[in-house]
Amino acid sequence: MKKLFTICLFFVTITTQAQTFENSYPLSINWTTVSSTEFVYYKYDKLERQLTIYNHLHALIKTINVNLSDTTLNDYFLSKTLFNTDNNFEFILEGFDNFYIIGEDGNVIFQKSISDMYFQSSIVNTMNGTKLILSSFSPYQSSVNDKREVYALEGTFFGISDKKLEYENIIAYPNPAKDFVKIDYSLPNGINKGTLKLFNLNGQQVGNYQIGNDFNDIIIDTNKYKKGLYIYQVEAENYTSEAKKLVIE
Repeated sequence: MKKLFTICLFFVTITTQAQTFENSYPLSINWTTVSSTEFVYYKYDKLERQLTIYNHLHALIKTINVNLSDTTLNDYFLSKTLFNTDNNFEFILEGFDNFYIIGEDGNVIFQKSISDMYFQSSIVNTMNGTKLILSSFSPYQSSVNDKREVYALEGTFFGISDKKLEYENIIAYPNPAKDFVKIDYSLPNGINKGTLKLFNLNGQQVGNYQIGNDFNDIIIDTNKYKKGLYIYQVEAENYTSEAKKLVIE
């Protein structure tokens, strides 16, 4: 009996030593592999328009101030040697009207105006190099303006072969909304709950609604909000959806 107790105690000791706390980040933190030898954590503060990057040891290695006045932009992707080959950090920001690729100096490398209500961005490795695919479409009916634009990139994407930059099944209707709006959503695999947030055009959060994967839509009473243009998006753990437009009449 004494021998059995000693063996059990040994296994408990080994198990508790296997997990070592390293660091704590806010839920807005993201992570990615930017080269074959470099893994980083990063987060973007859209009000301060500032990107902070930490190495695999959790040390701050870079702070990038974005030279744009838009406070509605969200970060979707961080890389090196993908959009150019200078070995500096580069990242994607997407907002209400524009899609940007930003360099390490905070300046715009590439800009695409978003004129459609719904927009999707993807990065994919192919046998003919890495591609950036920009899709714009109407969710309600086919339109002659629906399209996918393919751009060849200079570098190679490190990581999974298809990097989705937003979750496209988030649709509000009726839009414009008068008394209420129904927003369909779908959370990524493995995420059980999140928050649907509503912002005015000044970037101020005016609505906050808890959502979960036990439902796939939420109905919001819009009478409490002033008439005008709003932005809505879903946040859940390290995932942030594309910012989309909502008109309240």
